[in-house]
Amino acid sequence: MRNESNATINTISGKEEKNVKRRVAILTKSKKYGGYCVAGIDIDTNEWVRLERPGSNSLKDEHLISESGWECDVLDVVEVECIDRSSEKDYHPEDVYLNPNVPFKRLYRTTWTKIISSGIEVK
Repeated sequence: MRNESNATINTISGKEEKNVKRRVAILTKSKKYGGYCVAGIDIDTNEWVRLERPGSNSLKDEHLISESGWECDVLDVVEVECIDRSSEKDYHPEDVYLNPNVPFKRLYRTTWTKIISSGIEVK
């Protein structure tokens, strides 16, 4: 279940943005523009999500390190704090922005068999 937490002010637009925690099963991690394209399924909403950082469509190495020092990889289930900017997107509705000031939390590791047998229908 999504957990809405505190709000922040976007320093560029001046708009208030909600920070939302999402639990994501990472299904892909590939090199992109000197960083990584990381995407997966929000296990609470069944939405396909691509994790990005504000101002860029890729993640750097430091964005993939959990609070315990573990590097995010395919089949990790992680909790990330995202900045909700969905109302500003006309395309790529799957894109969500990580709060760059909050490291993600690695919850557990899963398997392809568990993902497939879970019956998740991606929205």
